[in-house]
Amino acid sequence: MRMFFLLMSYSFSLSLSSPRTLLKPRPERRRLLLLLLVSNFACYIFAYNGTEGSHRYLFAGRKYGWEEGEYTIFLSVYRVFYLVTLWLLVPFCSRYLGLHDATVAIIGGWRRTCLNMKLWTGQERAK
Repeated sequence: MRMFFLLMSYSFSLSLSSPRTLLKPRPERRRLLLLLLVSNFACYIFAYNGTEGSHRYLFAGRKYGWEEGEYTIFLSVYRVFYLVTLWLLVPFCSRYLGLHDATVAIIGGWRRTCLNMKLWTGQERAK
């Protein structure tokens, strides 16, 4: 049923108009910038798709000695906080604090970098 809905909602006209929109002439080398951004996004998605969880699981298993249950709890909490941040905190920062989208993105990237550094340099589990 889901596949049927996806096929019925697919628009061939959008698929054809997207490359035309991307390739149309633009002032000040903006077409080149768009092409670079699309290729950057494609490289990111192709490299990241399918490996999103496996590298974290292997890292947590080796670094902290976590088993499936411990990692499942970690991943569940991580995803809950991700969704809360995405759907509540980001709109709050934009709408009520008046922060620009770029500022919110910079704060989010900085926060994620700090959390990754803490995770990567954390103490190993006592064996």
